[in-house]
Amino acid sequence: MEKNNPNTDEPNDDNINDSQSYNSKSDFSKAGVVSQSITTCFNLRSVEMKKGYFNFKVNPKTGEETKTWVSDSRKNFISSVDGLRSILYPECLRDISMKNFLVEFDAKKKKLQERFYYKEEVVKRDSEGRLYLIKTGASFLPEEDFVIIKLRPIIGKGLQKYGHKGLWNLRTEIFWTEMIPLYDELFAQLNLLCDKNDYFTRKVRLG
Repeated sequence: MEKNNPNTDEPNDDNINDSQSYNSKSDFSKAGVVSQSITTCFNLRSVEMKKGYFNFKVNPKTGEETKTWVSDSRKNFISSVDGLRSILYPECLRDISMKNFLVEFDAKKKKLQERFYYKEEVVKRDSEGRLYLIKTGASFLPEEDFVIIKLRPIIGKGLQKYGHKGLWNLRTEIFWTEMIPLYDELFAQLNLLCDKNDYFTRKVRLG
């Protein structure tokens, strides 16, 4: 059995209780990292929440058209808040109200996933050669225009397999839209947690 070396940098329970004093010789500032992360979250939330799209521009001199992908602002914001939550993981463990909030948050998120995720199905053939769909047990949120396999009846031929492109597009859009207020609430709660831990510098200006 491999034993833990006390001289290694592997995490232990003490890290949770002493999150800001990692190494007396280090210049690492937890508050500084949190501040940068909050700024990133704020900037990403300050733009219109909409799906990704291609931006087309034509060069007036050459007439050439360039296509640039603009990423989904909803996903960018959600990812940034997830990152902030990871940074504040030790603080979340220590704060009872935050722990309770995260239990409720994760439950709400799971309900959305169960409601909008596609339950994967594949086509099988029975002993008589007839086609049927069976669930694989996997579930995921399809990207735009994802092709989903379905069966349809053909007169005189029974069921025929076909691919339905974009069948899940609307569900995917609704999922990301409904995730935004959920993550707005998470971002707000993480800000409150930072305030409890005195990560915000308070400056008083006179005159």
